[in-house]
Amino acid sequence: MPEAAVNRDGLGAPHPDRPEIVLNPDAVQTLKAGDIALIKGSGWEGSERSALVHCSPSLSLGQKRLLLTIDPA
Repeated sequence: MPEAAVNRDGLGAPHPDRPEIVLNPDAVQTLKAGDIALIKGSGWEGSERSALVHCSPSLSLGQKRLLLTIDPA
């Protein structure tokens, strides 16, 4: 999502007063099965407040998900 569509105050562990994360549902972008994405997180210099916000969909019984992380440090 573009930064303007994200409420970063809603990120993190769920709690009763957590605000909605998505400010504009029409701005949500998705990857299709088999797509590959290079995603920089908040640990990357310069991305502390602009890292990708993501939500992985629930898996059906028997489905698997592959996540590869690379730490260049």
